[in-house]
Amino acid sequence: MSTRPSTRPSGWRVVALGALLAMGGAWQAVAILVLLAAVLWAEEIWGALARAAGAVRARARARRRLELLEDRLLDLQAAMALQGQALPAPCAHEQAVPVPAVGGNVVAWLCPQCDTQLPADFSTLEAAR
Repeated sequence: MSTRPSTRPSGWRVVALGALLAMGGAWQAVAILVLLAAVLWAEEIWGALARAAGAVRARARARRRLELLEDRLLDLQAAMALQGQALPAPCAHEQAVPVPAVGGNVVAWLCPQCDTQLPADFSTLEAAR
């Protein structure tokens, strides 16, 4: 964006010129200046709105970049935390206990070692192994 000052007169200068012309009785010139002032003010408002919209878009892009960097940082921190650590061995569920329903039927099995809920037919699956 250019920060050079505009060579066009501001809307307030046009209004002041129109007031001076009106005091002299030049009503046609005043009507033209009123139209010119309306156009200039509309351009000023449009320019301010365009700059504000650009700033909002830039801020949204910066916020998205920051979120991506935060996600990447969390990934790197997790990778550093796991670096050098052995992966846990899978649990064999050797100490799984049955979970009976009110009627006494086994509805699931629970392994207290890894806190995993196993299906009701777990004991038959274990027998097949």
